[in-house]
Amino acid sequence: MPKPSARRFLLSACLLLAPLLAAAQAAAPAAVERVPNVRAITVKAQGGAVSEAFVRGFVAFRAGEPFSREAAASTVRALYATGRFSQAVVLPYLDPTTGEVDVEVVVEPRPALLSVAFRVTEGERELPEGSLGTLELEKIKLGEPLDLTALRQAELKLQAELRKKRPFTVVTSEVTGTPRGAVVVVRIRPG
Repeated sequence: MPKPSARRFLLSACLLLAPLLAAAQAAAPAAVERVPNVRAITVKAQGGAVSEAFVRGFVAFRAGEPFSREAAASTVRALYATGRFSQAVVLPYLDPTTGEVDVEVVVEPRPALLSVAFRVTEGERELPEGSLGTLELEKIKLGEPLDLTALRQAELKLQAELRKKRPFTVVTSEVTGTPRGAVVVVRIRPG
């Protein structure tokens, strides 16, 4: 049998720790948050046709699995990395009755490049097409999704090449959207 001083110590320790244990036990269920499962995944394309199977190949979660923000962010990063989309968003909709999430993946495809035309102008008059030699935009391919950043980089590279012969040459482009894709007109003003 423990000594009276040890018994008093154990009793005091229990009395002091009991409220702390009760508070920790009460807080524990609140800290455990139920993660909703994905009920359904739908793909929606805005501004063009998209292969649903292609988009689903980059979705980082499946029906029946728990939904997470990390998986949604990973899905968006993967879709942008393909280079085929100018916009990609994951929209979760929580159903309050079942506690499950319906996920909508919304993508906006980049238009396919249909054609590239070069217009060389000096003042108000247009020069013949071959007046500056063979012109092309590097890394821009017909039929591929149009990347405006890559287009601008190709313009600058062409401008740098043309400025070797004519120092004040300016290269710009105009993109025109059509129902089937995009048409690019590159305007070159030699200096």
